[in-house]
Amino acid sequence: MGHKCFRLLSLLKSSICVCLAANILFFISCGSEEQPVKPIDHQKLKEQFIKANQHNLQRERDIIEQYIKNHLQPYRYTSKGIYIYMVKSSEKGDSIRAGDRLEVDYKIFLLDGTLCYQSEGGKPQVILVEKDHTESGIHRGLQMMKKGDRARMIIPSYLAHGLLGDLDKIPPQSPILVDISVRQ
Repeated sequence: MGHKCFRLLSLLKSSICVCLAANILFFISCGSEEQPVKPIDHQKLKEQFIKANQHNLQRERDIIEQYIKNHLQPYRYTSKGIYIYMVKSSEKGDSIRAGDRLEVDYKIFLLDGTLCYQSEGGKPQVILVEKDHTESGIHRGLQMMKKGDRARMIIPSYLAHGLLGDLDKIPPQSPILVDISVRQ
């Protein structure tokens, strides 16, 4: 019985202390003097965002370049903003263009090797080049391929899932590695 009373008193003291502290903070924050609101310097804010984005782009480039160096594969940087390594080039076949309907087998990885997505059950994914919601970096890379080709593409986050990632398996600001084969 005494132990329960001690516990109840201890709990009551804690509750009173919390309430007292909350009231003191409330009265302190309710001063009669209002702070003036500083106007936003939009030009300075824009410059800060540009600088932060440049820093993030350089950080991502460094990560990608380190990956390429560590894996000793002949990736080349393209004017389309992606890195591509042709694993298998088809000797025949037409170059892929916007509007083409393709069947592809793919795996999407993070650069640490984590498999995020892949073709399901051996069934190809249908992609309409430049016409569907596939990552823009994949569309750009496909237009450098022919039917029958297999390539690995490293796609910077701004051409993949961007600032937020995909809100599932791909984290924010993450470049991805896409291993993709275009069926004949």
